[in-house]
Amino acid sequence: MPQNRAKLTVSGVVVDAKNSPIGGASIDVFHTDAEGYYGVKPISDNRDPRLKLFLRSAADGSWSFETIRPGSDPDSRAPAHIHFEVGTRGFAPRIFEIVFEGDPFVTSAMRTNPAFSVRPINAGRVTERIVLR
Repeated sequence: MPQNRAKLTVSGVVVDAKNSPIGGASIDVFHTDAEGYYGVKPISDNRDPRLKLFLRSAADGSWSFETIRPGSDPDSRAPAHIHFEVGTRGFAPRIFEIVFEGDPFVTSAMRTNPAFSVRPINAGRVTERIVLR
């Protein structure tokens, strides 16, 4: 099956609880390929993903990266998602997954669980506001 390499731009801002921007926050990201594999097929082990990125937020808290739209894990009912771990000195790290509005595997429980952020994809773009406390 050919990969659906739909491009995806993911961007946002890192702020504190008072909505002040946090510059220099580390942002670790990883996800599956378009077919839902973390490694080279048939390996789907998220301990050593192929598609990963490490970046820092700019002085104004902004961040952005381009990737491909991930697929759902094969043989599972997990929605397509992007893993995030965000942190900086003086704040608790935030670990969560962006899942996509309209994915049939997104549950109502995910919508209220802080470990997930259900986001729409608009014209190949996803935005996320990350609050560190």
